[in-house]
Amino acid sequence: MKYLFSLLLVLSFTVLYAQNTISGTVIDSDTKKPVVWADVILYQKGKIIKGMITDDNGIFKFEELDEAKYTLKVTFLGYQTFEKAIDFSNKKEQQLSVILSPSSAQLDEVVIQAEVTTIQYKSDRKIVNVGKDLLATGTLAGDVLGQLPSVEVDGQNNISLRGDQNVKILVDGKVSPLPNDRLLQQIPSDAIAKVELINNPSAKYQAEGLSGIINIITKKSYRKGGRLNVNLGYGTGEEPRANAGVGFSYATDKIKVSANYNYNTGFFINESTAEEERETISFLSDSRMKQTFESPYYAKAGIDFYIDSTNTISAFVATNKFGFDVNSKSNIIQMSNINQTSTNLEFLANNGGGGKSTTYNLNYRKEFDGSMQYIETDANYSTSPFNFFSNRITTNDNFTETQNDDFNNMSRITTLSSDYYHNNNDRILEFGVRAELRDLDESQFRTITNTEVTDINTLYNYNDGIYAAYGVYDRKIGKFGIKLGLRLEHTNLKLRANESRLKNDYTNLFPSASFSYSTEKNHNFSLNYSRRISRPSFWIISNTTFQQDQFSQFTGNPELQPEFANKFEFNYSKNFNGTDFNASLFLTNKENTIRSVQTVSGNNVVYSFDNVGSSNLYGLELYSRFKPLKWWNATVNATYYLSYFSETGNMFLNDQSFSHNYSFNNTFRPFKGFNIQANLNVRPKNISLQAENQGVTTMSLAVSKDIFNNKANISLRANDIFNSGRTRSIGEVNGLTFNRSSFSPSSRHLYLSFRYNLSFGNKNYAQKERNRKRRQYTERQ
Repeated sequence: MKYLFSLLLVLSFTVLYAQNTISGTVIDSDTKKPVVWADVILYQKGKIIKGMITDDNGIFKFEELDEAKYTLKVTFLGYQTFEKAIDFSNKKEQQLSVILSPSSAQLDEVVIQAEVTTIQYKSDRKIVNVGKDLLATGTLAGDVLGQLPSVEVDGQNNISLRGDQNVKILVDGKVSPLPNDRLLQQIPSDAIAKVELINNPSAKYQAEGLSGIINIITKKSYRKGGRLNVNLGYGTGEEPRANAGVGFSYATDKIKVSANYNYNTGFFINESTAEEERETISFLSDSRMKQTFESPYYAKAGIDFYIDSTNTISAFVATNKFGFDVNSKSNIIQMSNINQTSTNLEFLANNGGGGKSTTYNLNYRKEFDGSMQYIETDANYSTSPFNFFSNRITTNDNFTETQNDDFNNMSRITTLSSDYYHNNNDRILEFGVRAELRDLDESQFRTITNTEVTDINTLYNYNDGIYAAYGVYDRKIGKFGIKLGLRLEHTNLKLRANESRLKNDYTNLFPSASFSYSTEKNHNFSLNYSRRISRPSFWIISNTTFQQDQFSQFTGNPELQPEFANKFEFNYSKNFNGTDFNASLFLTNKENTIRSVQTVSGNNVVYSFDNVGSSNLYGLELYSRFKPLKWWNATVNATYYLSYFSETGNMFLNDQSFSHNYSFNNTFRPFKGFNIQANLNVRPKNISLQAENQGVTTMSLAVSKDIFNNKANISLRANDIFNSGRTRSIGEVNGLTFNRSSFSPSSRHLYLSFRYNLSFGNKNYAQKERNRKRRQYTERQ
């Protein structure tokens, strides 16, 4: 009897406790149908207590709640937020009927594009929301990225972040098999929704990329029905620059399919003069180089299948074909420093090649509490065959020498990853594992013909594996925030070049930390730390020798070691009555710093890479966005970089480098739908390890107009309107003195572009089309 009484007492307390529940159904006010996958969040005193998503019938239920006062919020993309106060003092079971009304601001026929680009500052990154003003600056990703603070893109799409080209570019959080320059030529600017500039990535991200990560986030459609977009562009010059693209997507409650195709072609011209003095000879040269590029197609098709409200499978395949051709001619006067005689030489070169890359991706996501908790697994496989040829002829009065090279390679990259995310009130826990396996086969055949014929054949095989595991803990305490992470990476590589062998295995830890604080007056402070690595590529650690002309060559360095960086950064941001201001002060300490070096061997200049000791990079970035007039938006950006190097010996002209850059971007809107952009970029004289480089100032203008009821946009861009993009460098190193000047006639040009967007079918947002992809880039920050 005593045991029965105890059991009844326990059951009675359990029943009473379980009576504190909140349940309900979320209904669309227009269709009267359930809204599935809506976020339902329960707050107490401003803090998240519990969270979940509605099931396939739009139902939610919170159980075992304390007797207290709560606030319930229900949100879903395309609807107004529902909010209700809950009090258990009078009723233990709260049964609700939640009616969500569509948000009229988000039911336009086309996706609304902001007029002006905005930048959101997080503790460890900048999030750039791309507006129409940036889209008017160009038709490809490189044109857009080149306008962002901290980013530089040259005429050949070489990209750098904070003055360093060692940057990792991701597209929607995924690695591309294409090199950065070719990747930027494939993505149309109209496809870009946001760009994340992550200077101090957390341990969640790959440690590769010393200067950081640039994550390009493409646009997603959240409607049922279909969407079609078209973009066209044509530019002036010796040969046409052109691009064309079409994209299509269609979504229902259970499935979404999408496909896009892009074509582009372009060219780059460089004219240069040089004076060089070596051990026994001097040179005067006049050269012209022309590079043309064509990508017949970059195509991608994908599918998202929503099994139910918590399980999603996604897959895509992307393929890209590209080709390029480079022709150059140099007239050289060679003078002997011994007997003062001179010889005229002519150097002709025709280089080119092409290839095709294909990527396959499969992704599975399981959600437990909606955006609060999930597991995501991803598999990615890419192949990329590539061919490169080079034919060079050097002639003078006494001899003719030819050199022909043919390179063929095939690269294969397999990536497997699994990530776990859990947002438990004001604590976030993330951990995951990742493996990246790379395999590359290459053959090089060379024939040199002068007084005799010499054949050189080299076969390469390179493979490596990078195995990683990470954990990240994020906690908010009032106005303070702390984010700590640790990543372990093990690398093993093997390189075989004919009979030579190179092996290397190493394991490294990469910690990260971020501390933030916000005052009541919105003064925002953050302090960040991360450790990064740069692994030498196969090409620069092989024992390859590539003869560029009769007196210069490139050679690999098998002794090259990985470069490491410890990065520290302090940020401050504030909005002063509509004026945004941000300041970043940072220090990067590098170990085994890798630099391109020039050395003299007799009368030959040998270009290579070497570890030049340790270095410290100090930097300051200032950014402000303001509105002088109602129709005028302006941004000002200033950057200063100062590096000190140790243990360089007599290898370099300087033991420090210094550069500073300024940009002033203006957007004028004299009337609705019409924009004028004027961008001024100033790069004063800078000092590098081996040279002093003169300053460059360029200015560009663009005009754009919305047409066809804002469904389309047409823009005209004028690049480098004063044709002022000439560079000059002067230096001396190890017996080599040089004075080089280069100029790109292709820098100044006009470009006309047209974009059109059309939506059809159901205008309502697909209830199964959760902003799953977006959560990767917002809630994990």
